[in-house]
Amino acid sequence: FDENYEEPVGNFYGEPNGTNEVVFVESMDGFGQAVSLDGTDQFVEIVGGDENNLENPYNVDDPDSGNWSIAGWFRVAAFDTSWQCLLSKGEGSNYRVARRSGDTNKIAYAGGAPEGPADSPDVGDGEWHSFVAITDAAMGTDLYIDGMPYEHQAQLPQLTGSDLPLMIGENPGARNREWNGDIDDIALWNRVLTQEEVEQLNSAPLGTL
Repeated sequence: FDENYEEPVGNFYGEPNGTNEVVFVESMDGFGQAVSLDGTDQFVEIVGGDENNLENPYNVDDPDSGNWSIAGWFRVAAFDTSWQCLLSKGEGSNYRVARRSGDTNKIAYAGGAPEGPADSPDVGDGEWHSFVAITDAAMGTDLYIDGMPYEHQAQLPQLTGSDLPLMIGENPGARNREWNGDIDDIALWNRVLTQEEVEQLNSAPLGTL
């Protein structure tokens, strides 16, 4: 999101959508630019590669399957839509980070299992926050906000595959949930991040790790 969407990661790159042009804004010190979404009809769709490479569905015969980690930074301009979506690959047992159900000022993670307990902090304060969402097929799911663990879901997750695209700022499986605010430094891993990696992601841009 440093003033363009076209520098590929593998074959993937971003494609902005919306009636009005999606703009870039200054991110945190040292982070360059961030994308700013207006909460009306703007989002960024990840295109250019095989969307199946943006998921790791659970397979009982594959011990490396079903694990997933997502990280990034966000700033809420307004929580003005139910289940307002930070990013998503779809509904059901696909993964998504979005405003917690019940129209709260919290975000939640569902990744192969339902949202965990509602013990995460209020993030509707207009400040930048980091998040790390983890699906561990053997341990459950967790959502880290600003480096601290919340919302542990002990139910063992079983991520499924989806033929839907990954969207940043929208949910491809349940539309009209556009994010209203700024997003930066989104990254995905088909493994469980370590505690040390989570702490690093809370303190530095991806490019410095």
